[in-house]
Amino acid sequence: MSSVGFLTMAMGILRLVLMIGSFQEEGKQQMTITMIAMMTVREVMF
Repeated sequence: MSSVGFLTMAMGILRLVLMIGSFQEEGKQQMTITMIAMMTVREVMF
């Protein structure tokens, strides 16, 4: 998978989590999970 495809997928997941988080009380927890996921993706990419 190319880095561009990876980035697009990551952004899609991020948007999905943000949408879900805005409808739920535990939005802060999901933001933390998203940040960890994004950092993991960054490590995989580079």
